[in-house]
Amino acid sequence: MSTYEPNDILSDGDQRTFSVVIHVLSLFFPLLAPLLGFLIFRNRGELITQHTRQALNYQLSLICCYVITGITVVGIIMWPILAIIAVVQIIKAAIAAGDGRKAEFWPLYVFIKA
Repeated sequence: MSTYEPNDILSDGDQRTFSVVIHVLSLFFPLLAPLLGFLIFRNRGELITQHTRQALNYQLSLICCYVITGITVVGIIMWPILAIIAVVQIIKAAIAAGDGRKAEFWPLYVFIKA
């Protein structure tokens, strides 16, 4: 019977799977999924730490973009465009996570060192 240690390193396959899940869940739970994923899976492997950090960065950046563009009427009209770009970027990141590559987001994120 093995004991569970919170900092056990996940296998490469598990890291890829959980990275994809975090990215996909961020479509439905924009800030909650990456935040919980980052808190639960950090230091459990390089790939999962990197992807959860990037997902959290991207979601924080999107929130800032929505707040900044929400100040003007023209900005509010741009929200659907921003949402479509966000969905495409998140899907690209999920595909990259499944392949074991680093996600290539547009340079929006600045909050947590990626």
